[in-house]
Amino acid sequence: TAASLEPMLRPSAVAVIGDLARAKIQPNVYSPDDLVRVTSFLEQGGTLILLQRGRDLFKTPQGTEWLVRTIGYDKPVARAPVAALGPFELLDTNHAWTKHLNGAKVGWLAAPPNASEFALKATRGERLIGDRDGRAMLFRQRIGRGQFVYLGWSPAASLPATRDVASSVENELNFEQQMQVLLRIAADVTANQ
Repeated sequence: TAASLEPMLRPSAVAVIGDLARAKIQPNVYSPDDLVRVTSFLEQGGTLILLQRGRDLFKTPQGTEWLVRTIGYDKPVARAPVAALGPFELLDTNHAWTKHLNGAKVGWLAAPPNASEFALKATRGERLIGDRDGRAMLFRQRIGRGQFVYLGWSPAASLPATRDVASSVENELNFEQQMQVLLRIAADVTANQ
């Protein structure tokens, strides 16, 4: 665990990208003790980055309460599609992570893949990409000296060429824009170590 690492070996950022339960990784949720360590990690300057199902680490009553206390998380009702979701848009055109999207054609932004399932509704923090109803697809909350970052999409879903999808200029552009967001987050995290 992170608590047992020597101080110089402690990570400055942790990213959870996949579905731990689907990968049969145990544990796949944070225990109450883990939540204490997560809070300490963030307060001491760490960054926790979650993409889509990474949010499932908090899928316990204690994890949900941690999100409520920390980011003002609005508890969803089960994992049901939301009828009138979006449209999503760039909410902060001057933020370092998203300013490259300002004025650009951003077709994927209006309806990111799986938005109804993965949009995060929070009352605190920075909603950088979201809808006018308080849901976010790109979100950051500063916690102590650290930060909690959530991306409600995965650039892998927009790979420009797969077995099922032929490459197109639009697909290439969507993937490039999304990767730029990730690269800008990474640059910000490493610059602030």
